[in-house]
Amino acid sequence: MNYLVGTPIAGSVAKSIEDRQNIFEANDGSLRQAYIQYQSLAPWVRLSSAVKIKAGTKTAEKFGTGIELAKNNVLFTLFNKETDGLPGYERTQLGYRPAPGIQDMQIHSHNRFGSLRTAVVKYQCWSREQLDVLELLYMRPGFNVFLEWGWSGYLANDNGNYNVDTLVEPIDFTAYNTREAAQAAMVTKRNKYTYHYDGIAGIVKNFTWSLRNDGGYDCSTYIVTAGDVAESLKINFYVSNADIKKAITKATDAVDTAALAVTSKTVTVQGIDKPVTLTDIQAKAKITPKFPDVNEIRYKSAIAPPDFNSAADPEAGQTLSKLYEEYKARVNDALKVTRQTSIVKDRKDKGLYINLKEGTFGFEGSYYQLNNVNGLIDQAEKFVQDNPAVEILVRPTRINEMVVMRFKDYTI
Repeated sequence: MNYLVGTPIAGSVAKSIEDRQNIFEANDGSLRQAYIQYQSLAPWVRLSSAVKIKAGTKTAEKFGTGIELAKNNVLFTLFNKETDGLPGYERTQLGYRPAPGIQDMQIHSHNRFGSLRTAVVKYQCWSREQLDVLELLYMRPGFNVFLEWGWSGYLANDNGNYNVDTLVEPIDFTAYNTREAAQAAMVTKRNKYTYHYDGIAGIVKNFTWSLRNDGGYDCSTYIVTAGDVAESLKINFYVSNADIKKAITKATDAVDTAALAVTSKTVTVQGIDKPVTLTDIQAKAKITPKFPDVNEIRYKSAIAPPDFNSAADPEAGQTLSKLYEEYKARVNDALKVTRQTSIVKDRKDKGLYINLKEGTFGFEGSYYQLNNVNGLIDQAEKFVQDNPAVEILVRPTRINEMVVMRFKDYTI
């Protein structure tokens, strides 16, 4: 999840923590059953591959085509794989051998907001055939994988009646066509299971394997989220911040130049000569397009987008117009992966506020007309959960105010 430093955590997270505190601190026996059930939960880890084998290749001749190999060789800790009627075992050239399984997983959060993560998954296999399959699925740098972890059940709160609900089920990633769709499914499941589930969609960064004395193999796969790779490359997606700064500077300099050309002049008003006023200068210079500041976005006081045709330097105005549209495209792409359909509808029906210089934005519409501020903030946080590159800059304090957001990698 993503937070601005100094702001409260999400209300749903706070509620989940409070529920757990309630059953652990109860001393009257009323929640004893829930306490016992919750203490008996077991952790689990699951690693899935997104490898899809093309037809007509040597690999397909050996392993078959499509996603069946990945689907049949998911690595587990808690969930058993049934093969040949004998759960947890596979038939190999050496006879029945244990199915490959995960031994250990470590997850690490990075950067200021902890939204970028790396993981190391350690697992064992027991034959050369198993190693060949795992090498193809989990030991190829750049291949997509999905790592999930959580508890065997989750704590449910039904108006103060606590119980530990059924098994937390992992995701069938073969049902999704894109990584973004899989990530959205992870977020949905994390909320459904009250944060007793989590996962990452990443790529293989590195791997190791070694032969043991008993003929088995110890393997490790190093996973990094896609955003971590992107951040390490220092790439500005969609909009170049340097181009924005250059275009804004050029447009501002043109205003100053035009202003200097008229400051020594006077105008005649009712037969009296008067110095040129700021209004006259601005009228002559055609002021730089003005972007709505944070408060104007927050209070919805700047409806119309900037008039880029009013730039003193036409070329700078055209550049700013192009950059504005590119930034708007980035916002719209964020909307495509959100689960909040009301936001998407409001964006189409209403307006979008953008400050290209500061990288801030907000939406106009019924999404921001909720009857309570907490509900408004909660929906904004769900939008941010679906878009890890976005952060909330300003939260509203009363109704009819908007949430102001920005992209975390956006600096001038």
